[in-house]
Amino acid sequence: MVLAAGTYGIQKNLEVFHARARKIEDLKYLPSGKFLKPASLGYQNLLASMFWVKTVGYFGSHVLTDRQYPYLYQLVDVVTTLDPLFEYPYEFGGIVLALEVGHLQLSDAVLRKGLGNVQQSHPRYWYLPFFLGFNSMFYRRDFQTAARYMEMAARHPGRPEYLPLLVAKLYAKAYEPAVGLQFLEEMYRSTENRELKERIAQRIREVIVDRDIQLLEKSRDEYKKTRGAFPESLQALVQAGIIPAIPREPFGGRYQINARTGEVFSTKFKERLQIYLPGEPGRREGVGKP
Repeated sequence: MVLAAGTYGIQKNLEVFHARARKIEDLKYLPSGKFLKPASLGYQNLLASMFWVKTVGYFGSHVLTDRQYPYLYQLVDVVTTLDPLFEYPYEFGGIVLALEVGHLQLSDAVLRKGLGNVQQSHPRYWYLPFFLGFNSMFYRRDFQTAARYMEMAARHPGRPEYLPLLVAKLYAKAYEPAVGLQFLEEMYRSTENRELKERIAQRIREVIVDRDIQLLEKSRDEYKKTRGAFPESLQALVQAGIIPAIPREPFGGRYQINARTGEVFSTKFKERLQIYLPGEPGRREGVGKP
């Protein structure tokens, strides 16, 4: 009799819980996680899982269409408030809000929230300071802050072997595209979301173009110093023994040089890598208020 009564009570609570959850379909009326937690009737982890599925679906639908994410931060914040120990939403939100949305403050806010909530014994805990370091290094060129976060990540037993070397490079302010590529390749390996992996792969190709053009520009300057003029083509750099070969352009185009101005460019990827900080002209918008 007691068991039957208990089962009935749980069933009634679940019915009320699902009725409330169904009401939150329009994201314009999405309550905060602090409101939802007491309203979840003790099923906050279940509600967090439901919102996590909604978050992944929301990102997937928009990354393939308008690439606007006005409610992404709110969704991630709800999930991580309902289930503060759930590590991956912090990681996912931190990457997407910076890499895809272009909002560093919200990305940092999500990652710092994870630093304060996720247990340090979690095998992926080191990713949180790692991505905070990436934001500081890659977007802001703030090497001191990046190095401090990387030091935090490097102390974690699960971190990769190369991380202490990155810390040393950051303290030396020795940023170069190769360093950015190490970060991005680690991000690509770490995420399991297909759409996000594609966006990271796109950024990797962009950084490769930036790296290759920097190399070709340096070689162009060496050529001009000894010959007094820009080369007629990049092949002249190979013939002069300055470079062994012209790098392969990752977007399927070719690298070329304007013999008059000396500009080195990709025929496929027209713009050099641009970094827009929040508040600067040109930053991509599309995020709701935190």
